[in-house]
Amino acid sequence: MRRIVIGLYGFGLIQIIMLSAYHFYLPTQTQWQLQVQGAPLMMSWSLFLLNYGWSLMAFIFASLLFSCLMTPSRETQTKQYVAGSFLLYWLVHTMRIFFVPAPVPESMGWINQIIQGFSVQIVILMALGVIVFRPQNAR
Repeated sequence: MRRIVIGLYGFGLIQIIMLSAYHFYLPTQTQWQLQVQGAPLMMSWSLFLLNYGWSLMAFIFASLLFSCLMTPSRETQTKQYVAGSFLLYWLVHTMRIFFVPAPVPESMGWINQIIQGFSVQIVILMALGVIVFRPQNAR
């Protein structure tokens, strides 16, 4: 059972690493610069910086936790705190996108369902990290 939990947790971390790496390219692919023409320069700069900051944070945290998962160590309490912090981030993020969904046209409302479903799945997988990194004597 432990191997399954570790595998699922690793799968969730790989998804986040891939999503965050893709997010670095997303503004170029979707031509955000065309969408913000005419907006104040500070607004467009903030939008790009926010995307970059999220991408970098998610990539670093997920990579760090994946490294922790692959490296045997007795420092499980620190790993559990980091995993718990990342879980908390995803939990708050998921709640936010449920209460304030993306402003998309009604015909594209399905996109919000995909985003929400993905976030719920990530919360569940990140919760496994708290279990995986529990100290051995606590099991």
